[in-house]
Amino acid sequence: MPLKIYKPIFDMRSNYLISTLVVLASLFSCDNDDDAVADPVIRLEIQDNSSQVIDSVLANGETLVVLKARISSSADDDIQMIEFNKSAGDFLGIAGATTTRPVNDEGIASITVKVPNKVERLFFNAKVSFAGKDYIAEDDLETYRAYPDQIIIEPSTVSVVIPGTVVLTTFLVRNDGIVSEGTEAQFSAYQVIDKERVAVGRFTG
Repeated sequence: MPLKIYKPIFDMRSNYLISTLVVLASLFSCDNDDDAVADPVIRLEIQDNSSQVIDSVLANGETLVVLKARISSSADDDIQMIEFNKSAGDFLGIAGATTTRPVNDEGIASITVKVPNKVERLFFNAKVSFAGKDYIAEDDLETYRAYPDQIIIEPSTVSVVIPGTVVLTTFLVRNDGIVSEGTEAQFSAYQVIDKERVAVGRFTG
């Protein structure tokens, strides 16, 4: 029986594709390395009232946080003001979603923000412009729900003739700030019969 010899077949297109991918990967790697060592023109951080950097805060409508922006030493010395922007909350003593603050001798500008009582992620940025370009630093803050420390119920009457209606006005109270928007209160009505709770009535509205 004759011996068959099979010759390997090379797909030059596959080799070309692999080479191309290797070259592209090298180019992207070089770009990322350059970005990693670059000194940002402006940096932004969020601090609490003790100057500690934070990433979350209580949504009680009263908590204050400080946005602190720092200009790089390599930036233009003529930068005198930094623009601050926010997605929600209030700049302390300043109306609007945008404001500017002067840069001090250390290249720092700061602004205080009152956190709202709505549970949502807050977004902030600080911006400077020089040499025809805008430079922006961004940061965000997660908020968590402020629950009540006390629940006060005021009925429209202390006695009712059955069948009858009683309106319950409910207050959710906190010792600091206010309860977060959207916080729910659950109600139940019952009588105690033979030391057992028996549900009564029907809630409407």
